[in-house]
Amino acid sequence: SERVAELQEENIKLREEKSFLEGSLKETEERRKALKEEKDKTEKQAEELRSNMLGKVEGFGAVLVEMKKSLDILEEKQSKVELMSTELTTRHMNVLLRNVIDKVPQKWE
Repeated sequence: SERVAELQEENIKLREEKSFLEGSLKETEERRKALKEEKDKTEKQAEELRSNMLGKVEGFGAVLVEMKKSLDILEEKQSKVELMSTELTTRHMNVLLRNVIDKVPQKWE
């Protein structure tokens, strides 16, 4: 009879411990699930950020390429303008020289 009472008491303690452990397991599972959701959410945000930054870098690269093209065109135009300016100066000097030569009396020729 005493042994039955001890076994019943031990059985009650084991059931309480089992109930506690099941509750603890359930809490752990819920926390694990919440952490997994948070991890997935964080990874998704990180991927979106990476993608966004990549897009910005690619966009910036495209802008740099366009700027380089514009600079090349400007350099080409500047070279042409300098060449035309030199030609105009040369022509102007030729015209001035001809005018001076035309005014010099024939005996100097």
